[in-house]
Amino acid sequence: MRHRRTSHLARVILLTLPLLLAVAAPARAQDPITSSMLGPFQGVYNYPGGGSCSTDVVTFVGTAHAMCQVPTSPTGEITCYINLLADRGTGATRLYHAVGEAQATCPPGVLCMLSSNTYKVIPDPACPQTTMTVYALVTFDGTGHIVEAVFSPQPINQ
Repeated sequence: MRHRRTSHLARVILLTLPLLLAVAAPARAQDPITSSMLGPFQGVYNYPGGGSCSTDVVTFVGTAHAMCQVPTSPTGEITCYINLLADRGTGATRLYHAVGEAQATCPPGVLCMLSSNTYKVIPDPACPQTTMTVYALVTFDGTGHIVEAVFSPQPINQ
């Protein structure tokens, strides 16, 4: 009689243990939604000058690329990587190049205002390089994909 009872108990444990482990296992977080888009980079930057180079008002026109990861949970931040792509600027007396890449974050939502100051401004001819802040306004749809992206060396109004 004791042998049957142990055998029955062992069967119950063997049958219910996998179910208990499946229920108790932590849920795996879903991967973030990743999307990217090219957008216009345009606006005015005040070059500070230096050395024998005078200050200058530079008008930039070009393209930037944004790749963003949107969390699938209601918490967490949106992370975007922004690259300037061969952007050119024209000042009163010289040409400029804007180059660089940066990462920025914003809270979850439909609109994401980003800024990062790691972009180089390289004047022609040999004037001192400077850095500038690039501002971005990235708009997402309800699924977390980018639907619009604009970039500027000046703050962007919504």
